[in-house]
Amino acid sequence: MRALVVDSDPASRGDMVRLLESAGLMVAYVTTYEGARACVNQSPPPLLVLDLILPDGSGVKLLEEIRALNLPVTVAFVSGAPNEVLADSIVLRPDGLFIKPPDIPRFRAWLGRVIQRWQEEAESGAAP
Repeated sequence: MRALVVDSDPASRGDMVRLLESAGLMVAYVTTYEGARACVNQSPPPLLVLDLILPDGSGVKLLEEIRALNLPVTVAFVSGAPNEVLADSIVLRPDGLFIKPPDIPRFRAWLGRVIQRWQEEAESGAAP
């Protein structure tokens, strides 16, 4: 399965890429809203790990676009954004929400549930 990490911070992005790769995912990354938007429009990844604050836009806006298009993308926000930005993001019902730096055991447990759901969907013929 594929994942896309969208984060402009090299350290946070690198940590997340390694974490996802250790779970067996093929991971790509971009550093901007426009880069993420292009990737999602070209070939929506099954998993999108997204910072809320990007140099050229908002992770919240990208999730709004994904939800409006009804794309089959599991979205997790991983962000150090201020509380009011985090509160705004909850309205869009991301599939996961983690504060930077994320609690690794909690994130791995969440990711395990996501991968299990994908496997069950694949077995039933409704692959993500």
